[in-house]
Amino acid sequence: MAESHSHKKKGLPSRTAVVIRVVIVILGAILVALLIALVLQSIAIHRAHVISMRELWTTNLFKARGAPTAADIPLVRPWMTFSYVNTLFHIPSDYLKAELQIADPTYPKITIGGYAAKNGMDSNTFLQNVDIAIGQYLSMTASSTAATSSQTK
Repeated sequence: MAESHSHKKKGLPSRTAVVIRVVIVILGAILVALLIALVLQSIAIHRAHVISMRELWTTNLFKARGAPTAADIPLVRPWMTFSYVNTLFHIPSDYLKAELQIADPTYPKITIGGYAAKNGMDSNTFLQNVDIAIGQYLSMTASSTAATSSQTK
């Protein structure tokens, strides 16, 4: 009978083996979670870098050519944030928000395409509306600049 009792002990895993298996499963789950987090961060960094490089290219283009004009409006792209467009065209930060009736709390940090998608709009149609609003602002400021310069002469 003593032999059969020791035989049962050999068939069951020891408490140490169970603890080791549990620890391995927990560590595996932590490793998977960390890998997922790493992939998500990598994607976010890549997106930010791509946008930064595009912004750098566009900014350098305007530095080489001078201040943007109405002829440069077609350079506005869906990846641009409203903040970037405002800075690029020297538009007051709330102008596009008011003109396009934007109530999104992420304005002006949201991209034009992101805002359109978030609100179920066609990106190209919304981009045309942004272009029109920029053109109106540039026309308005050009008119006021021309009027001011003619008064000073």
